[in-house]
Amino acid sequence: METDEDSDAEFAEEPEPQTLQPAQASHDSPATHEVMRTKNFFLKPMTVEAAVEQCDQLGHDFYVFRESSSDQVQVVYKRRTTGYGVIVPVNEE
Repeated sequence: METDEDSDAEFAEEPEPQTLQPAQASHDSPATHEVMRTKNFFLKPMTVEAAVEQCDQLGHDFYVFRESSSDQVQVVYKRRTTGYGVIVPVNEE
């Protein structure tokens, strides 16, 4: 879901669209996926609960934020059934 009404985010200038090609195309025509929009913004530190509130208030399906206690970028998202989930990236060791 794409909106320009993000509350506390500060946006940077938008770069030109890019065309991405997967490693292998299926069927007779090559598969391409054009990135139509790129947003760059500063992430305010907040709790998971605050991120869920922002997601809900904005009417988005997901919300990217910087978790305040770990300073790690995370994503909260609306689950198809009920409630929210959190995506927490981890590095391979």
